[in-house]
Amino acid sequence: MEDVRTAIADTNGIGAVGALDGNERTITIGTNDQVRTAADYDPIVVRTANGTVVRLSAVASIEAGVRNSRSAGWFNGQPSVLLVINKQANSNVIETVDRIYELIPEIKRWISPGIDISVLSDRTKTIRASVGDMQLTLAATIMLVMLVVFVFLRRAAATIAARRDGAAVARRHLRDDVGGRISRSTICR
Repeated sequence: MEDVRTAIADTNGIGAVGALDGNERTITIGTNDQVRTAADYDPIVVRTANGTVVRLSAVASIEAGVRNSRSAGWFNGQPSVLLVINKQANSNVIETVDRIYELIPEIKRWISPGIDISVLSDRTKTIRASVGDMQLTLAATIMLVMLVVFVFLRRAAATIAARRDGAAVARRHLRDDVGGRISRSTICR
């Protein structure tokens, strides 16, 4: 079996066979020797021994087919074609899934009406929930900061200014409101 695997792998080579080396540049020469039809596999030499050539067609029946004819996909009790989609490492998973959902109506236009497209698993539901929780947490944090500023300053104008104009304006209001109780050097640092 290892001889058969090696013979098929060696016959389907993709790679560089040489290079042209010039004064200003080097060009790599590549080939694609992939076998494309079942008939092309027949003459592959598996082994030679004592002047006898053993070809793949002598030790195997070669026919066109799928990689594994003994597997099947089922969804909701129906025979199915399962398509697993993985995102690229540097892409946004939520944007990728949204684009896939946008493509489903377009795909449905091109297939028979008797074929249904269903989503078996969408892992972005938990990611979307996490993003929503994070937004809620950030909003609650902003409200709590504003509440603390309001409680300690006891003035709504300073609270609104702290939110709107940032830390510099908040320091100015602290100096103006608290006055001599806190030294200016402590506030400005």
